[in-house]
Amino acid sequence: MAVDKLKQAYLPEIDILKGLCIFSVIVIHTVPRELLYDTLYPFHLWQAVPIFIILMGFNATRSAEKRGLTSLADFYNKAYIERQFSRLVVPVLVIYALSLLLSIWFENDPYFGYQTLLLKFPMTGPGNYYVSIVLQFILLFPLLYVFYKRHPVAMIVTCFAVDVAFQLMSNNDVMMDEHYYMYTGNILRYLSALALGMWITKKLDLFSKRNAFIVIGFVMSLVYILLEDYTSWQLEAFPSRWRSQTVLSFFYPLVLVVLTIKYYPSFLKGAVAKFVALLGKASYHIFLVQILYFGLDVPFTDKWEEVSLAMFLGLLVNLIVCFGLGLLFYFADKKVRKGWTATRAGKRWKAFHRPSY
Repeated sequence: MAVDKLKQAYLPEIDILKGLCIFSVIVIHTVPRELLYDTLYPFHLWQAVPIFIILMGFNATRSAEKRGLTSLADFYNKAYIERQFSRLVVPVLVIYALSLLLSIWFENDPYFGYQTLLLKFPMTGPGNYYVSIVLQFILLFPLLYVFYKRHPVAMIVTCFAVDVAFQLMSNNDVMMDEHYYMYTGNILRYLSALALGMWITKKLDLFSKRNAFIVIGFVMSLVYILLEDYTSWQLEAFPSRWRSQTVLSFFYPLVLVVLTIKYYPSFLKGAVAKFVALLGKASYHIFLVQILYFGLDVPFTDKWEEVSLAMFLGLLVNLIVCFGLGLLFYFADKKVRKGWTATRAGKRWKAFHRPSY
């Protein structure tokens, strides 16, 4: 089953996962954490971004293998930069411009500083750090991929070692207070999650010899999250707020990804499943929209002290607004890119067939 799944050009389970994750992001940014703890949210909603990162490594590796890319020269060229720029950077620039305009409109002081280089928005909102990680991924992935193709074990060991070292070095007052975005928006804190996503592109069988360490890591992550979030014990060596979303916890969302890809029921193809998959396809654009939306300090977010009808109505409003605007943004971007591609193809055809006199 696993081999057949990995041979498929398109895995609908990926879009289902991404759709569920973007739903989780909106919920987390709406409902106070204190109310979510009773739902054991560290084991489902809180894993949204780690799953996004794992899938980022998984999808990029499958795409590179499909294209037959093997060397750095295959990546660091005009075609690669143009493709990544149009897919990932242009939507960010659109939201960045809107962020600046809204900041001026509402008379907020727009942020401009060294973190602007990482595309921290003038009027930032929750999840802005993910944009920075995506931009760094564009530059870093070719190096990771070539390393992985030549020395897969060494690649994953190195990524884990760098990730742990970064966590240890980041656990100081200066980093957490004065340069907090340099921690949250740094791809190094998700390096092991990326590596794990790349690793499972070869085999999904958790009980194979190749993946034995994943099962051991899963048990470790499960215990670690339980201790961090539901006991008084904490790993003081790592930065406090993100302790249950670190290198020691990433095996847990990895197993969720593997199990979903392997065992997602193929008969679930109704309207709900199709809508969730559509949200998954548009998840990047929805994520960008929700950064801007929650950056406006909307009244329907993180305001409640207890579960109430008003909270659920607020969540519904946030879901409708973010999903609606995000889907519009996705389809508009898709249409513009399609038109741009067709125009460029037409120009190349005319140049090729231009008669010489």
